[in-house]
Amino acid sequence: MKKVEEAWGRGNTTAVLLMDVKGAFPHVAMGTMIKEMEGMGFEADLVRWVESFMEDRKVIMSMDRKEGDSMDVETGVPQGSPVSPVLFVIYLSGLFGQVEDKEKECGSECISFVNDVAWVVEGEDVGECTQRLERCVAETTIWANKNACQFDIDKTEAMLFTRGSKNKEPKMNARVRVGNHHVLYNQEATRWLGVWLDDMLTLNDHTKKTLANARKAPNRVRSLMNDVGLRPATALLNNRVQRYKLRQMMMPDAHGGGRMFETRGNV
Repeated sequence: MKKVEEAWGRGNTTAVLLMDVKGAFPHVAMGTMIKEMEGMGFEADLVRWVESFMEDRKVIMSMDRKEGDSMDVETGVPQGSPVSPVLFVIYLSGLFGQVEDKEKECGSECISFVNDVAWVVEGEDVGECTQRLERCVAETTIWANKNACQFDIDKTEAMLFTRGSKNKEPKMNARVRVGNHHVLYNQEATRWLGVWLDDMLTLNDHTKKTLANARKAPNRVRSLMNDVGLRPATALLNNRVQRYKLRQMMMPDAHGGGRMFETRGNV
C-alpha cells in the first residue's frame, strides 16, 4: 500500500500481478536449494543438515489398509514439516533477485508469502504498467523453466491501482500476457493474503466483508452451544464478572492490610 501511495504522489499508476506456485513443496530441487543457500552465505553445517534432510527419503502409498511398494523421493521437501516453508522461501528467493535485477530500471518489486508471489510495477499509465508486468512474467518463466517450477495460471490475477479517471476505460480492456494466456485486470476488489484490495485502496470492501463475517460468528457459536448443551454465553460472562469482583474484594490492598469496602444496611 505504501508503494501504491508513493506512486500516486508522483502522479503514476501501480499494477500488481498475483501468481501462485503450482505444487510448491514437491518441486524443490535439492541441488538448486544447496546452491542457493551457499550463495546466501549460510553456514556449512546448516547446508549439510538441509542436504541430509532432503536426501534418502521414501514414500509408501496406503489405501484401505493396504500398502504399496516403497518409492524413492528425489525432489521436494516434506509436507507438514515446520522446516519446509522456510526452505521453500529460500529456494524461491533466487527468482526475486533475478527478476528485480533484470528489471531494475523499471522499479519492479516482488512481495511474496510462501508460494504466493506478487509483482509490483509503476508506470505513467495502464499501457506502461502492463508492459512492465509482462517483462516480469518473461523473466519469471525463464527462472521457472530452469528450476522445474510452475505457476498456476488459473490462480493468476492482475490488479491496477489508480486515482485518475483517465485510466478507468483502458483498465477494462487491458490484458497481461502470461505465456499463452491473457489475464484481465480485476474490476472488483481482489483478495490477497486475507485482505480485500480495491483499485482506490479505500478498503471499503474489506471492511464490509470482515464485518459480515463477524456478525455471523455469534450465531455460529450460539448454534454450537445449543447442539452440545452448553450454557448461554451471557450467563457464563456474568458468572465470570461476579467471580472477578469477589476476588477484587478479597485481595489485600497496596499497604498489606485487608481491602476495605463500604457496606450498606445493617451489619
